[in-house]
Order: sequence, then structure tokens, then C-alpha cells
Amino acid sequence: MKNEGGFPRIAIILIIAGLVFAGLVIGGAVMAVKKVRQNREAMQEFTTVSEGINKEMQAKIGKEDTVEGATEKARQIEEAMGKAASKSTGDDAKSMRAAQRLMGSMQTQLAAYEKSYSSFSSTGGLEPKTLAADGAIEERLVLLKSFETANNDFTEFLKGVDGKFRAELARENFPASKTDEMVRGFRQGGHVDMLLAIRGTDQELCAAMGGYLQLLKTERGKWKLNEAGSVIFQNTGAADEFNRYATQIQEVAERQAELQKKVLEARQQGRGAAVR
Repeated sequence: MKNEGGFPRIAIILIIAGLVFAGLVIGGAVMAVKKVRQNREAMQEFTTVSEGINKEMQAKIGKEDTVEGATEKARQIEEAMGKAASKSTGDDAKSMRAAQRLMGSMQTQLAAYEKSYSSFSSTGGLEPKTLAADGAIEERLVLLKSFETANNDFTEFLKGVDGKFRAELARENFPASKTDEMVRGFRQGGHVDMLLAIRGTDQELCAAMGGYLQLLKTERGKWKLNEAGSVIFQNTGAADEFNRYATQIQEVAERQAELQKKVLEARQQGRGAAVR
């Protein structure tokens, strides 16, 4: 019996978590900017850069890949932070330098994340027509594992980000009496919990994509592509399982896109409130 397994034509959109660090200082240091014209002007210059990237990300979600160029955009944010810090004074300058170094330290994880995702997607990702050749599925599973590892490393970085920021503030001799408030604002302004939720959807996607690829490997020789590029299975059970994986991937990708939108919208709203 032949059964057709559908494949969702989706782009696995993965947010550049690091770029959200552009908004981390908003929760704390920017409150003082209202009182100092020089600092406020410096922050406005930084805001202009981060808003441009934010709008670009919003336009891409649900339409195209948001991973390509992630490391370069993070570098641009880091550079803008450095310029703002050099034009600021007092505790505002200290907090901005601390955030800048944190952004710099994050770029190792971000570069690995971008590279591993690009390697997986550029070879064809889950596209069935790219998996028919001998060894193609095995290669794709290896690339998927590399991406999963990179995402896990990114997740661990985010889980420890409060402590990392606290340490960077200490390096700047930031007032101990203000540190707890700054760190709380840092976490809220950066929407760290939501970023971790997005990284969790990456983990779900990796699991579902791994099952999808492993099924095609197990059923090798018992499936083929029709003229439309869809997979035709000889085994009814395999076709049903394939469709379950495809549906799961679609559902998680849509849920991830919604989380991305919420983060970017929250950043935009928070930034507007901070600079008034």
C-alpha cells in the first residue's frame, strides 16, 4: 500500500537571541538617563541602531530566515554600545560597558549557533528531495546534532546571564547598592525568560526533526518522491508517523514565531517608554 506523507513548506525561523541584549540596559540604567542630557543623547544614538535591527527582524519573522548574519548584527550592537558608553558618564557609562562586554562574550555561542544552523539548512534541511542520495540522511543527522549542541550551549549561556552581568558590573565598580535593581531590570528588559522559552522550542524542533530524519533512514528503500516532491511510503504506519513529525514541526515553528514577535514587540514598547 502506498501512502503519501506531506511535508510542511516552512522556514524554521530561529530568533537571534543575542540581539535582544540591545534592550537589556533599558530596565535599569536608562532610568537615570532622563536626568542627564549627555547620557540621554548617547542612549538615543544607540537606540537608533537597535531599533533599525529590531524593525528588520520584525519584517522577517514568518517570511524568511532570521539566523543569517546574526553574528554581524550582534557585532553592530556591541559597537553601538561601546560608542554610547564612551559618550556617557557615571553609572550609566559603567552599566553600558558591562553590557557591551557581555554582548562580546556571547558572540562565541552566537557564531557557533549561526554556523551550525546554516550548515544544516544550506544542505537542504528537511527537504525530502535532498535526502534521497546515499549518505545524505546520515550527514543531515550529524549536522542537526551540531546545531542541537550549539543551541544547548546558547541556552546555558542565557541561564547564567544574570550572574555574568553581575560580574561585569563588579568589574566596573558599579555601586553595590544599585546592583540588584540593575540586574532585575536587566533580566526584565532583556526578556530573558522568553528567550529561554524560544531556545526551548529549538530543542523541540531538534527532537522532531531528528525523528523525521531517522524515520526516513529506517524506511530507506520503502519510500520515494512523487512529481510534487512529496514522500510516498509503502508502509501505512510509516506514513502516519511521518505526517505526525511534519505536523509537530509545523506547530512548534508557529509557536516559536509567536514568541519571537512577542519579544520584539515588548522590546519596542519598553524602549519607547524608557526614552520619553
